[in-house]
Amino acid sequence: MRKTRVFFLINLIFFIIFVIFFTSCSEEGLTENGLNGDPINTETESMISNGMVIKVGTDPTYPPFGLLDQGNIIGFDIDIIDQIFLKLDKEYVIEDIDWGPDFSVLIEGDIDLLISAVPYMQEKEKTVDFSEPYYTMEFLLISLLDSEIKIKEDLLGKKIGMLDTTPDIIDEGSLAAYQPEIYTEVTDMVSDLKEKKIDGFLLSVPLATVFLQDNMSQFKILEKMKSLKDFVIVLQEGSTLKVDIDQAISELKKEQVYEDIYNKWFNSYF
Repeated sequence: MRKTRVFFLINLIFFIIFVIFFTSCSEEGLTENGLNGDPINTETESMISNGMVIKVGTDPTYPPFGLLDQGNIIGFDIDIIDQIFLKLDKEYVIEDIDWGPDFSVLIEGDIDLLISAVPYMQEKEKTVDFSEPYYTMEFLLISLLDSEIKIKEDLLGKKIGMLDTTPDIIDEGSLAAYQPEIYTEVTDMVSDLKEKKIDGFLLSVPLATVFLQDNMSQFKILEKMKSLKDFVIVLQEGSTLKVDIDQAISELKKEQVYEDIYNKWFNSYF
């Protein structure tokens, strides 16, 4: 009888250890960020269902604005929204979503706001609300490391490649000094630079993180150029959050923490 009790106690102890370990592993394996970036738990799920937590949607497939890291959603956008809600003193949860330019995920109430490298769209003003810009798209003026081009002035009057969408979002005055060569594929543009068919090219920062990060030793950045393309937070039409979010963005952009976040996600890539 005593042996039976001992055997039962040993098995009970092992069962408790297993439950604790399994629960811990399950929480670490979640693919969504929970309350204010913490892992989602039962309490958080209850708060979400009761409308006590603001649901923030993002598509983490556009580094450095959003990406997945061991199941967690990270990126420039995530750090920015975290600082905004810190100022608002409100609780939020990040949800991994797909979104389209019709913003149906917002209109149908699946989320409360969207931050996902979304450009301002004037034609959508009647269906959703847009925040003040929290980032303006930047382009890199790039040349070969071993070329005679040393500074951006060396490219004046020379051929520079750019994607066919670039002239629409770059101020005409910034391009007037060059001979633009239009491409539809980044790979063709990079290839022509290596073959000296062009002297340099313009590439947006997000695309540069994908195409150049692993072989930046072949290139040099001559200038970082602002565009006319602003990224904004999208909210449900008439959202009471807009005024506070606009104020938070305005304050944040004046603070050192914004520069720190910027350097973390942009300057660290190049």
